[in-house]
Amino acid sequence: MTQADAETECARINLKIASVEEVDSDKPQGEIVEQSLKAYSATNAGSDISFKISNGSAPEGEINYGMYLPSDITGKYTVDFTMDGKVIQSYPFVAETAGGMISIPVKGTGQKQVTVSVTGESTGMTARLGVYTFDFTTGSFTAISEDFESAFAAVTPQHTEAAPAATEAPAAQPEESQE
Repeated sequence: MTQADAETECARINLKIASVEEVDSDKPQGEIVEQSLKAYSATNAGSDISFKISNGSAPEGEINYGMYLPSDITGKYTVDFTMDGKVIQSYPFVAETAGGMISIPVKGTGQKQVTVSVTGESTGMTARLGVYTFDFTTGSFTAISEDFESAFAAVTPQHTEAAPAATEAPAAQPEESQE
């Protein structure tokens, strides 16, 4: 319901609008986001009612994105958060000093789809860790898809042990004759 609709309805049922306050909300500008009287509850004619209406600006919020790191990785990496085709935050870390887990605060507004990727410094390779819906209003996120193990495997140098060098048997030496 918009403020104009609420004013019309209040006049019709004889409620007095005591105050209207604009607040940050992801709802469209002018839409009622809160009211002092419970909707459809009984009240006396002439009672006061107050409204909070959206100013159309979604409030900024923060998501705390954390992940456990694969135990076999070493080296330097960067985690990137991408929204609408733009990297909104990068987080570099060193696996050996991360303590097995990283936690990254990401700020934004509203509800957005975010792609999280990792780049291995030594390989220069980048792989997608996951795609998420970040709800900055509630501070929560939901995975659409994710695969940490495969992403880190794709960007981490693969250490293979070199096969032992092939050796040849020593060449036979002609025997010295003793005469």
